[in-house]
Amino acid sequence: MNDLSIQSKAVLAAWVMVGCLVVALAASSGGQATLSTLALLFGLQAGGFILYALRRLRKVTQTIREACSDIIKGDFETRILMPKERGDIACMISRINDTFDAADAYIRESTAAFGHAAEEKYYRKIILT
Repeated sequence: MNDLSIQSKAVLAAWVMVGCLVVALAASSGGQATLSTLALLFGLQAGGFILYALRRLRKVTQTIREACSDIIKGDFETRILMPKERGDIACMISRINDTFDAADAYIRESTAAFGHAAEEKYYRKIILT
């Protein structure tokens, strides 16, 4: 459970909430008010966690959006730092950072190659990674 992303935990919580609602409906129709109340309370907790997860996902998307905006503005040293994220979201952040690294390396290499060409030194070529 520790390696799941917040997205996966939210999906799991949604299924728990649905299960709790089914149990609450079955218990209330069977005259078991205590069980129905407990299932509803547990379902409410799952719903609260879903809201928390959505808030965290919004923060992740906002951070990614800001980093991409920085890259567009020419800040190729921007990276996304979100060490608490796990699973698919951590993988996505890692791939985005890898893309930023490749763009940064290309800019540095091409700048160096063109700088040497301006000095009529043509031995340096742009290395693509």
